[in-house]
Amino acid sequence: MINRKQFKASFYLALLFSLIRLFLALITSGTTVKENFQALTLFFYTNVWFVPIILLLGYILVVTCSIYLIFRILNYIINFLRKIN
Repeated sequence: MINRKQFKASFYLALLFSLIRLFLALITSGTTVKENFQALTLFFYTNVWFVPIILLLGYILVVTCSIYLIFRILNYIINFLRKIN
């Protein structure tokens, strides 16, 4: 069963992580960031504008599920340690 509070918290942490990662990528003056940004804008100019949105949603979903899994493992460990004492 999914714990809604943990899932909400993991979703918000995933959004925060994504925004921080985007901000750090934008302040670095690397050429790969500019090339990736140009590739994404190319998708918007053609008829496949939905591809970057799908990729972004997929990335946020993967990060959300990873953080949620970490929360569930921590919850299991804490409950296990409570039963020992």
